Amino acid sequence: MKKTKLNSLEQIDGVEESEQSANSSKMFKNKFIDGDKEKVWQVDPQVAEFFYISVIPFNVIRNLSFSKMCDMIGKHGIGYKPLSYYDIREKLLRKAVDKTDLQLQKYQDEWKRTGCTIVSDGWTEKKRRSICNFFGEQS
Repeated sequence: MKKTKLNSLEQIDGVEESEQSANSSKMFKNKFIDGDKEKVWQVDPQVAEFFYISVIPFNVIRNLSFSKMCDMIGKHGIGYKPLSYYDIREKLLRKAVDKTDLQLQKYQDEWKRTGCTIVSDGWTEKKRRSICNFFGEQS
């Protein structure tokens, strides 16, 4: 069976990690193409405040999904209403879990045949960031 990385940070929508890094760099280099500096200087402090107040780790800003979200909100234009608490906590989370389960199904079928078991290990590092590893262990 072909090995496929399932980590969304390593591969998103068929785009490899090296392409994501290049796309992310282009987005930040071309920050002023679609809007003037004054508008950006109004938006940036609000984004920063959201990060600070919500205690969101700064490395999230490097995540391609964050860049993609900003692009999609910008393309929607004026009038976009943020998700409700229920939508993000229940409805969309359930869809994401279902999508992950569907992606894992072919591997789970293979595990039944080969006797593979999933093992997880988690801890918190010195900077209080949670780390969780998943391993496939063959019995």
